[in-house]
Amino acid sequence: MRFSQFIDLALVILLIAILTLALTGTLTLAVVEGKSMEPLLWTGDVVIVYKTSEMRVGDVVIYEGRGNYVIHRIIEIRDNCYVIKGDNNALPDGCIPKELVTGKVLSIGSSVIKVPGIGYLTLLIRSLWERVMT
Repeated sequence: MRFSQFIDLALVILLIAILTLALTGTLTLAVVEGKSMEPLLWTGDVVIVYKTSEMRVGDVVIYEGRGNYVIHRIIEIRDNCYVIKGDNNALPDGCIPKELVTGKVLSIGSSVIKVPGIGYLTLLIRSLWERVMT
C-alpha cells in the first residue's frame, strides 16, 4: 500500500468514526461565525464539539447564550460558573452558568481541531433561508 493510499484510508476511517459519534450524540459539529475567536477560529471554520464535564482554564467551549451558541475560551473557573471570553474580544462574556456550557471543542494540546472554511456553505444556506422566511 502506497503512503497516499494509507492516508486516504486513514481519513475515511476518521470520517466514519466522527459521523458515528455524531449520530450517537457524543460529538457534534459547529460552524464558526464571527470574529470573536480570530485568529484561532475564522468564520466558516468547522469544529468538533464533544460533551464532557472536565473543563479547564484555556479550553475552548461552546455555550448557549440568548438563543445562540457561542464558541469562546474559559479564562477562569468559579464554583457555579465559567468566566468566558472570545480571544479577539476586549471584555469577557461574564460568568456563564456551568449548565449552559454544552461541550468542549476538540483539541490536541493547545491546537484546536478544525476544518477551515468548509462551513461557509451552511452559513450561506441559512442566510438565504432567513431572507426567504422574512
